[in-house]
Amino acid sequence: MLKRLLLPAVFLGCLLLHAAPALATTVYAQHFPLTGEIRLVNKTATPLPIVFYSIQSDAGALTSSGSVWKSITDNYDAPFGTSPGNGFVDPSFEWMRISATSTQLTEGVFTGPGGTLLPWRPVSLGRIWDPNATAIPDLEFDIRSQTETYDIFETQNVDGDYSENQVVDQFDYEIFWRQFFGSTSVLLADGNLDGVINAADYVVWRKNLGLSLRGAGADSASGAASEMSLGVSAVPEPSGVILGIIALSCLGFGCKRRPR
Repeated sequence: MLKRLLLPAVFLGCLLLHAAPALATTVYAQHFPLTGEIRLVNKTATPLPIVFYSIQSDAGALTSSGSVWKSITDNYDAPFGTSPGNGFVDPSFEWMRISATSTQLTEGVFTGPGGTLLPWRPVSLGRIWDPNATAIPDLEFDIRSQTETYDIFETQNVDGDYSENQVVDQFDYEIFWRQFFGSTSVLLADGNLDGVINAADYVVWRKNLGLSLRGAGADSASGAASEMSLGVSAVPEPSGVILGIIALSCLGFGCKRRPR
């Protein structure tokens, strides 16, 4: 028990030795209330270093099971050691799960420079939030590099909602999937997270067409979710970051037009 308490304390103590800059970088935390999935996304053009993250739920709505939680420790760290990953986040060093409870999921790396969140590449942590455990999402995120604590922008999403306006509609197909088909760099419509906009992402969109967090409710395999139960009070339009990427892509490469 003492060892379990000391590890987080020592790790956080090391982080506090580094001074944080005045302006923090933003990491996007995507929450899918209908399925319980959580993703971390770097919406910048450069890799973002990461050495630690924590997700908390006061209601105890988190699932710590290794078969559900797609931790960096078990999935995305170095492809060797006691729990080899695929190196997607950290190809050189092993991560460690610090806390694995229904109220807190925490992991970090104790040696080396840490891993990176690649530009425009979501990292799925699995369907770790239980939509039946609490009526309103109560997630709190803490994500850090060696030198700063990131600002967190949490969004609520639906699979196939590539515009992030909380509804899966024709707009997601026309503006995001169709225009960026074949892209391996602008991955706004990478529904299955394989690193390329392809036919599989069209299938994700088509399968979920019509699902929404806007109206009276939407049914899913994991249960029912409604505007009231999800705490959705306003529907955001596509963010300025997303619109800027679309504009730059169209200017630089020419927006593609394909026959229907």
